[in-house]
Amino acid sequence: MTSVPPPICIGCKHFRAGADTISCGAFPDLIPIEIIQSQADHREPYSNDHGIRYEPMTPEDAQYAEWMFENGLFVPPENVETRRRLERSER
Repeated sequence: MTSVPPPICIGCKHFRAGADTISCGAFPDLIPIEIIQSQADHREPYSNDHGIRYEPMTPEDAQYAEWMFENGLFVPPENVETRRRLERSER
């Protein structure tokens, strides 16, 4: 079994987890799967986010987000090879 680090969303001051949905101030109906799966870094602009981005609740949350994206941990294991191929093709 492969474990995936939790998304940075859980450390964001805009995050809301309900019984039926995972939402936030930027995405009041549902956070896009690319953000939940940490395939997109929501410290950067994302389509239809209303200008609201990841804001850490604590310094530790900010460090975790930095660590995740600096170390490439945001790419789910099944997508690592695809990402590498895309990076090679862009060179």
